[in-house]
Amino acid sequence: MPFFYFMKNFFLQFPEVAPSIIPVLSEFLSDTNELAASDVLLFMREAVQKFPNLTEVIIQKLLEVFLTIRSSKVLRSTIWILGEFCVSKEDVETVISLVKSCLGEVSKFASI
Repeated sequence: MPFFYFMKNFFLQFPEVAPSIIPVLSEFLSDTNELAASDVLLFMREAVQKFPNLTEVIIQKLLEVFLTIRSSKVLRSTIWILGEFCVSKEDVETVISLVKSCLGEVSKFASI
């Protein structure tokens, strides 16, 4: 994971290059290595908190890779970040749609 730490340090020193780094890091979210994906999510959460101007870039990238995430732990954290930082109606509706597609059809008997 030295590459990830290099990218994180580079980003923190040069935040203006963040829009080009975020897509590279987001590729790790669909990786089978849960630790790497978790580290990327922690970094993205930290980036959104420290650099609010990156929120839209990060949210859009998380929405793009959502259906490729394999780890339930990573998916749970992604849903939390999206729920916390999505502000537009369209983004919220997209998150709801993505979660529904992951769950599949819910039986009409589930409410009984």
